[in-house]
Amino acid sequence: MKLFIHKHLLILFAILLTFLYFENNIFTSSKTNMEKEIEILLFNTNVIKRRVAAKRLGYYSHRRSVIALLEALHDDDILVRKNSIRSLGKIRDVKAIPFLIELLDDDESDIRNQVVRSLGMIKSVKALNSLIDSLDDEEKTVRMSAIWALLQIRDKRAVKSLIDKLFDKDSKVRSYAAEALGKFNDKKIIPFLKHVYLNDLDIKVKQSAALSLKRLGEEVDFPTERKK
Repeated sequence: MKLFIHKHLLILFAILLTFLYFENNIFTSSKTNMEKEIEILLFNTNVIKRRVAAKRLGYYSHRRSVIALLEALHDDDILVRKNSIRSLGKIRDVKAIPFLIELLDDDESDIRNQVVRSLGMIKSVKALNSLIDSLDDEEKTVRMSAIWALLQIRDKRAVKSLIDKLFDKDSKVRSYAAEALGKFNDKKIIPFLKHVYLNDLDIKVKQSAALSLKRLGEEVDFPTERKK
């Protein structure tokens, strides 16, 4: 009996050692890969490789990865910067928020747009006011991304500013705002959505308003385009 127990203990010990060996190897390999990507991102002269490294680092939720990506926000190449911003959003480290907010004044609308989307991915109220400000960006893509980002955070302090977007000069922005507002579950929004439903000249905006009104419990007909 003692020999039997001893034999099984040895087997269990061997299994444990094997598990620890592979776990350690996987961890070490992962860390090494991260360090390689950091080195490429910060020091490689090949811009294509830096762009790829900026993307890959988004899979490493590690302090060193975040620091490297923050440094890469000043890269000369716009796609390296854009990929770094996207990766910071994927990692969702709130410490990146102040550095991302600084880029909302960037001259490139693609950069501003990615910053807004990454702030939405992080989902922190710390970015709320900056995202509200982005609702007035000169580029409609940024304004639409700001609506999306505020919807991810879903703080009711953004509702008033989103209501203002029901009257945006661009119909796509108005439509998206109407759709988003219905997801805030706030009855105070209903009169504004009804106004849009009855008065907006764009059929898609009317349809978005109708869907949100239905979501909020209102009985309205779904508007359709009249056949010519």
